[in-house]
Amino acid sequence: MEFVMNKGITVTIDDDEIVSWNHDQKKKAYFIRVKDGSIWCYMLATREFFSLDKYN
Repeated sequence: MEFVMNKGITVTIDDDEIVSWNHDQKKKAYFIRVKDGSIWCYMLATREFFSLDKYN
C-alpha cells in the first residue's frame, strides 16, 4: 500500500505487514493496523501520515 504525501514523499507499507485497514469516508482518512500492533493514519485532505500510538 502506498501513500503519496506533499513534496513527492511516498510512504510504502508491505502488504504482508498489514493486518487490517479501513477507509473512513466521513473523516477522509485511511487507518492501517500493522503486524507490530501499531496503527497508522493517512489523512487524504492534508496528506498527513502519522502513528495513532502517540495519541494513546
